[in-house]
Amino acid sequence: MEGSKSVDKLSEVHRSKTHCHQTQPLISCSASI
Repeated sequence: MEGSKSVDKLSEVHRSKTHCHQTQPLISCSASI
C-alpha cells in the first residue's frame, strides 16, 4: 500500500503543477511549489 500511496501523491503534485502551469506564469508557479 505504501507504494501506491506515493504514486498517488506524485500524480497529485504533477496535477497541481500542470494546473498551475496552465493558469499562471511558470516563474510564480515554481515559486508556489
